[in-house]
Amino acid sequence: MNTNRHLNRKQRGFTLIEVIVVLMLLGLLVITNYNDVFGKEDSGNLTVLDSQFKVWQSAAESYYSNNNMSYAGMSNTELVDTYGLVKPPQETNYMGGANTIASSAGNIKQYTWTAAGIESGTANQMVLRYSNVDNVSGAYSGGNLVMTVTK
Repeated sequence: MNTNRHLNRKQRGFTLIEVIVVLMLLGLLVITNYNDVFGKEDSGNLTVLDSQFKVWQSAAESYYSNNNMSYAGMSNTELVDTYGLVKPPQETNYMGGANTIASSAGNIKQYTWTAAGIESGTANQMVLRYSNVDNVSGAYSGGNLVMTVTK
């Protein structure tokens, strides 16, 4: 009789502990691979945003060289309309927000580039990407990514 009871127990299925362990392992796999599986869009957005930033940086450097080594007075109007250094599609980022660049009249060695309406994940990755670059700093606040470049 003892043998029958042992066989019946084996036929019932998994214990609660076994099911919990399997679910915990699956959860751990999902957490560790989340960005690899679901983060591809963020990676693409970061690439697009970074390339747009580099276009604006290149235009700003051309402006700087052509303006007696000064960023003073630099704006979207100057770079897009006057000099044609940035093409109009670059004025809009992948989220549909505006990309703008500005330098105050008195500030000849610094400018800011702003990408409006960026989601925090991509913005924070962008800030992290440039955190070790000496003359570039970034911040994210209120849906805006602000990159500051200083000579």
